[in-house]
Amino acid sequence: MSTTDDLRDRAARLRGQLPPPPTGGGPPQDLGHRLLTLPRGQDEELRMSLDAYEGRPFLNLRIWTRDADGRGWWPSKRGVTFKLRELADVAEALAAALDLMAEHRAGRPALPPAAPHPRRDRAIPALPSPQSAGGGEDFDEFA
Repeated sequence: MSTTDDLRDRAARLRGQLPPPPTGGGPPQDLGHRLLTLPRGQDEELRMSLDAYEGRPFLNLRIWTRDADGRGWWPSKRGVTFKLRELADVAEALAAALDLMAEHRAGRPALPPAAPHPRRDRAIPALPSPQSAGGGEDFDEFA
């Protein structure tokens, strides 16, 4: 028996041991312990859940979107995870945010004044006029 025949036999045995491929292509199940769901429009929601990966627990804060068929929800790439050792710092920051918002609602200026966005409020330099490939003469697409 040749080496290639041996490899084909081994490959066939391996394929026989593998589980069948998933069928249907439906949305994945949210296996974590969901703590919060906030609607974000008709086809998006923000979910907070306690989950685990390879036995390591984490807090997952992620946008889920409804598929076009309306059959289910899919996790998007927009999200963040927190390690459990970070949760105390996150909780402290949320408490500080709640305190600042309470002061703001009470009429005390707890929030800094709105500053211009550094990228949106800058002047955009004008582009030089296009030149014709032959050189010398200015390009005019309507001429």
